[in-house]
This record gives sequence, C-alpha cells and structure tokens, in this order.
Amino acid sequence: MEDLISLEIVTPIGVIYKDQVKLVVLPGSEGEFGVLKGHASLISSLKAGIIDIETSNSTHELVAIDSGHAKVSETKIS
Repeated sequence: MEDLISLEIVTPIGVIYKDQVKLVVLPGSEGEFGVLKGHASLISSLKAGIIDIETSNSTHELVAIDSGHAKVSETKIS
C-alpha cells in the first residue's frame, strides 16, 4: 500500500474536504510547496490560489482558496 497522508480543509463554515491522499501542493505565501507523508512539521501562511490534491487513486482534485494557513505534520495536513 502506498504512503498516504491525511488532508483536512477547513473553512469558517466547517470541514469541506477530508480524506487520505498521496500528495498536496499548496499555494504558500513564499511560493508553492508539495507535501507527502513524512514531511517535516511546519506552519505556513497560504495566499490566494489553488490547492492541488493527488488522491489515493492518482486523480487530481483542485480547491480554490482566498488565503489561510496550513499546519503540516508527518501524518496530517490541515
């Protein structure tokens, strides 16, 4: 089985996405960055842009955001 990381996208109205995914590319305030399982823990500001989610079956889902922040650990992104 492939290494998957838990992704949770939360808005002021609640959780809009929650799943185990292969890869997430986030629009960081200093540029885009990708996160895989085992990534070093960090917190980053996010700018307006697209979150590119590679799902467990290798399809891509895109979520547009205005801004926010990402909290990354070795097993979860929120």
